[in-house]
Amino acid sequence: MESHPCEQLFAIEQAAFHFRVSCPDLREVLSSYLSYYRETALLPGAFHFKVSLEREPPGKIREQVVSFVPGMTPLAGFFAPPSQAVDEEAFFQLYRSDERLFFMRGINEPALWAEITPSSLSARAVIAPGVEARGWGFRQLFLVILQELMKHAGFTPLHAACAASEGKGVLIIAPSGAGKTTTTLSLVKGGFEFLSDDTVFLRARGGAPEIVPFCEKVKALPATLSFFKELRPLCSRPFERGADKHFFPVEEFFGKAPLRQVRPSLLLFLTPPRTGSSSAVAISSREAFEGIIAQSGIVGLNRSAARESFSLMAELVRETRSVAFSPGGDLREIPHAVRRLIP
Repeated sequence: MESHPCEQLFAIEQAAFHFRVSCPDLREVLSSYLSYYRETALLPGAFHFKVSLEREPPGKIREQVVSFVPGMTPLAGFFAPPSQAVDEEAFFQLYRSDERLFFMRGINEPALWAEITPSSLSARAVIAPGVEARGWGFRQLFLVILQELMKHAGFTPLHAACAASEGKGVLIIAPSGAGKTTTTLSLVKGGFEFLSDDTVFLRARGGAPEIVPFCEKVKALPATLSFFKELRPLCSRPFERGADKHFFPVEEFFGKAPLRQVRPSLLLFLTPPRTGSSSAVAISSREAFEGIIAQSGIVGLNRSAARESFSLMAELVRETRSVAFSPGGDLREIPHAVRRLIP
């Protein structure tokens, strides 16, 4: 059989991402993401993800959205308040039916959508011609697909940051805007290894929980960048379309490539920062488990996969120390405070 002229095959150990790309301008963007998993070989050989991407006119996309959404259950979404001026492409919705997930971006004119079928580890994405292949809107589409498929390959996504000291992982758990990136960069500047500032995967390896970083760059608000003299020059760069944060690879400014995986030793649940020294209070296993669940990506999982994720998160809580941590006003003091907490 003759292969598609734009077909790309990316080997990851014995697994493969099999992309049929109908538009050449998407291939370079996909390569930048997939090279991370190709080089780090994080996935077991049994999983083959198949994703097709193509471009279609907005009118055609609207027809497809209308045919998909009825009968599906809304799971999550982002809608800015009326007073906030946000690019229309920043609005998204996630729906679920018995067998599929449906991700849509845009309001009046859907800019892109993806139909994800976790049972077959496959997805189909359609993108309007006006959506920039390098813009945040397109990248988020691919990241949603990747996260949803990896959930069913034994990887549970957590909305958390992670750093490590002497091989011991510190998972930093908090909702958006609570200071995960600032705390993580403070640790890295203080000698910690970096994994991620926003999203990680939790997986079982050798009978114990392990943290694997997601393949995104650091994402930081200008206010966060202003705390670090190394990062202040980034404030003068323009934002990517649809984004309100600056993106950068941590090794560019701190000279350390991210770790590929780490065993977690400490769960750090961020609380509002203090003006004085950092403080920490031990919390119960129940509080820690509830906090982990609140920041997990188990939405959209089928019953079997959800049960495995719950068991793994319970094991994570049992095997690590959990504290509520309030960062102090002096960022240089935070690494010392966290090191004292690591068992």
